[in-house]
Amino acid sequence: MKKHLTVIFGLIISLGIYGCSTTSKLDPEDQLYTGMKKIKFYDKDNSQHAETTISNIENVLNASPNNSFMGGTKQMTFIPPIGLWMYNKYVDDSTGFGKWMFKRFATKPITIKSVNPKNRCLVAKSILNEAGYFHGSTNYEILTNKRNPKKAEIKYYVTMGPAMKYGEIMPLNASGIPDSIKTKEWNFQFLKPGAPFSIEDMKREREAISSAMRNDGFYFINSDAIIFQVDTLIKTGFASVKTTFRKDLPKEVFHKWQTNKISIVMNGLEGQTPNNEINYKGLKVRFYGKKPPVRLGVLRQHIRFKEGKLYTQFDEDMTRQALARLGAFGGMEYRFIPDTQDSLTSFEDIGKLNISILASQDKPWDASLEGSFKIKSNNYMGPGLKFSMAKRNVFGGGEKVSFDIYGSYELQAGHRQQTGTKFFDMNSYEVGTSLNFTFPNILWPGLTDRYYFFPTTTNFQLSSSMLNRAGFFSMVNLGLNAMYEFQPHSQHKHTIYPIKLNYNLMQHKTQKFEEILQDNPALRLSLRSQLIPQMSYTYTYDNYFSKKRAHHIWFELGFSQAGNIINALYSLGPKRYNETKKILGVPFSQFVKATAEVRYTFNIDRNQAIATRLGAGAIYAYGNMDVAPYSEQFYVGGANSIRAFTVRSIGPGKYIPNKNNKYGFLDQSGDLKLEFNTEYRFRLIGDLYGALFVDAGNIWLLRKDINRPGGSISEINGVSDFFKQIALGTGTGFRYDLTFLVVRLDFGYGLHLPYDTGKKGYFNVPKFKDGFGIHIAIGYPF
Repeated sequence: MKKHLTVIFGLIISLGIYGCSTTSKLDPEDQLYTGMKKIKFYDKDNSQHAETTISNIENVLNASPNNSFMGGTKQMTFIPPIGLWMYNKYVDDSTGFGKWMFKRFATKPITIKSVNPKNRCLVAKSILNEAGYFHGSTNYEILTNKRNPKKAEIKYYVTMGPAMKYGEIMPLNASGIPDSIKTKEWNFQFLKPGAPFSIEDMKREREAISSAMRNDGFYFINSDAIIFQVDTLIKTGFASVKTTFRKDLPKEVFHKWQTNKISIVMNGLEGQTPNNEINYKGLKVRFYGKKPPVRLGVLRQHIRFKEGKLYTQFDEDMTRQALARLGAFGGMEYRFIPDTQDSLTSFEDIGKLNISILASQDKPWDASLEGSFKIKSNNYMGPGLKFSMAKRNVFGGGEKVSFDIYGSYELQAGHRQQTGTKFFDMNSYEVGTSLNFTFPNILWPGLTDRYYFFPTTTNFQLSSSMLNRAGFFSMVNLGLNAMYEFQPHSQHKHTIYPIKLNYNLMQHKTQKFEEILQDNPALRLSLRSQLIPQMSYTYTYDNYFSKKRAHHIWFELGFSQAGNIINALYSLGPKRYNETKKILGVPFSQFVKATAEVRYTFNIDRNQAIATRLGAGAIYAYGNMDVAPYSEQFYVGGANSIRAFTVRSIGPGKYIPNKNNKYGFLDQSGDLKLEFNTEYRFRLIGDLYGALFVDAGNIWLLRKDINRPGGSISEINGVSDFFKQIALGTGTGFRYDLTFLVVRLDFGYGLHLPYDTGKKGYFNVPKFKDGFGIHIAIGYPF
């Protein structure tokens, strides 16, 4: 072992001695780029327009050097520049070993010439001009390293000055356009008198005008046909804008067009040429085989064009989206061909368009094998494996059938603040399977082939799983779900579960677990074998895609009930309402449950935001069972909750488990939940962001429980006692934005525990070391 260590140490020393240069192979007239100083902005205002312009300039000027940290603009000296060492040592090496080392480990130096600050300044100046800062300027300075002249930094200087504003804005002269009400009475959406000048807004306005005209039948118009003539001499500091058409446009641009013949051509799965043809409600369908791959009714509903109707951009966009959502086609090409038999002599003449859609079928089968290693907020961790198969367009309407089989193994490790004990002993495994039928519509008589503007889904699922918690219990779960999800508007979504049936069968319990249940009667009832016949409705509002991006509001309201209909039917018989009744040999749950959560994010500027969340929930069990299923109860703590505490380590109320019972946390769930979170997010360096947060909340019981004293809402003695029962934590975190996902690390610290810890005062965490919670997660907490 010592010999091996000596060899490794010798190799490291050799690399340090013979490969320490990072600049030896540079062009004599070039320098190694080691980063940039903070950009110096002069004469800037505090408007949102200026913030947007500055952000665009930073995106152009920012450049990461070798050995940067998370996309930052500084070279990190604490990171060994191994890639540069390998480049300078082996770039000219012709030996096999040298070529292998160069290919595997070398990193090409980023130099001042490759960064090209002069061109970056020119682009930044262009951005200033496009944003109306016509008197602005950009410059840069090369800061040579005093100890090594072959290394240098860049410092940029940007002078903004006053922004030009819009003065008078004149609409299109529509006298030569036939009856285009939308154009003649056009209300500018992005160009407003007094607003900052912006080329980007002009582009958006052109798109809006051309889109409005296309929705009025002018198929051949596009944004390039519209130009703005800008005059900055009429009034100092203001730009007068005149909207007009580009000269020498073809005559087709100024004519309306209506849909004539409509056809769709669908090749075979192997690209075979169609050999069949059917005319269905004004749609010519050509296909290969004995029947079309997509039902005729579905095609007619999803192709929004109608013969004799004026062409609109809206119909084209909706047709493209609708056919793509079916998932039956791998590619589509749209052809709009003017009918040459028609002659257009005057502006009032309406042309005719023949529309042909060429579609290739997608492969029907998908298969995937997915491996994972999960680290959960409740300290469970372990590997998992999942195999999936799916067949698309099963019934000719874009339906999908999928089959999943999965398995995972987990173990839990952690530290309990109440008991001060560490644990690493709750091993478990889970295996399961599910069968899903997914329909891109509302599966209901009369609604099956109907077209919907926004994504609509019907899903039926059969599932089964077995969970084995080593040393405690094994449980089998069988599920049957039916779900409808639809959006009447882009910001409003409705989710309905008319059937959500779960059958939980406790197969085996160890003596240890029996002792735990003996000490926790409520837990025994909530974990018993039972049937959960549930129905639920959820409404979600999300304005993320609205114009006001600075203010993002997300709101969700859910309501569910279980067992009420079945119990009412049973009550018609000899059994009493409150008498426990069974189905399949087990009692069924009966409860009502409501949840509400609102999230608000205010984007202060390009680099910082404040996000808040307020959530509440309540569940009330009665009738056939007066304890809600364990899976339906509420808890707090963990990576997406109160981050200073682990999952199920707080509540209910001011209850604290017996310090001698390390499994007492199993009882820390409740019927009522209240939680509040706020977080200040800010950019640190490159794609690395920081956060400061405060979390508060707790859970309570709706009924008194002698085994959990102080846990019920009725045991709160006034407003002061209520606030004392709100757990409070704070902390800081880091978020690394990889564009497609966010990796999050949070360090929480508890400030207040909702029970008597023996320490006086509001900040009652007994020991400093016991107040920490560390969480690694994917995505933002809210």
